[in-house]
Amino acid sequence: AETHTDVPAAVALVKRTTNAAVSGVDGRVIFAVAEGAAYGLEAASGKVLWRRYVGFASDGRGVSFPSTAVPKSGGNHCVLVDWEDNQVLQLEAATGKTIWRFPVGERFDAHPVAVDERLLVATRSGRLLTIDTGSGTASRYVQLSQELRVAPVIQTNSDRIYQIGEHSSLFVISMESGEAKQVVYLGHEPGSVVCRPVLVSGYLVVAENDGVESSTLNVLALVAEDDKPPVRLIQRISVRGHVSTSPSVWGPRMMVVSDQGD
Repeated sequence: AETHTDVPAAVALVKRTTNAAVSGVDGRVIFAVAEGAAYGLEAASGKVLWRRYVGFASDGRGVSFPSTAVPKSGGNHCVLVDWEDNQVLQLEAATGKTIWRFPVGERFDAHPVAVDERLLVATRSGRLLTIDTGSGTASRYVQLSQELRVAPVIQTNSDRIYQIGEHSSLFVISMESGEAKQVVYLGHEPGSVVCRPVLVSGYLVVAENDGVESSTLNVLALVAEDDKPPVRLIQRISVRGHVSTSPSVWGPRMMVVSDQGD
């Protein structure tokens, strides 16, 4: 059932300025979040197809959750987070109609990560939930020993999930079994990692805001070598300013932006 509201109906008032229709995107839907509401927009014209109130983040570390297209749905379905009720929903992309909703039951700060026909949701209590995108049910969860405030990273070609904890540790988990394969000590302080790590070739990069106006990129190798641990820290790179958004990756290269303009 939909969340109860005393408002019988709502109309989204928007102003559109269109010089020309965008070519090559007929039938596609794009998504946005603004002022506590999620929108589905017609890609070619910018027409608002639907609007849905989702609430606001509860603290300064929270992020907005724009709808995300569901893999293998052909762009017909999207996933959305409802901040107000701590829920994950799957909607029809073109209409905003609810297909299913999953009540997480607690606050979470990390955007769900889609892989194949599953969603992974990291929660503040340390649960890493796996939700089936077809049925909207949780097939399992892994309980870790500390809060999770950042989304996991999936290395699909090796059955590995890399989940950074709120402090100190990186957890290496099997995608299929949910078993913890390794715990890597990084020593980061609570609140110092605020963006999702990234995979670059055979490395995992974790941005840590470890100074008042500085941060460190922790580079971890992910390939076993002789008698060394399979996941291990091999390099630390200093950056001027804090890193608050995940680096952009293309091929073997990565771009990092800091709040000091670097």
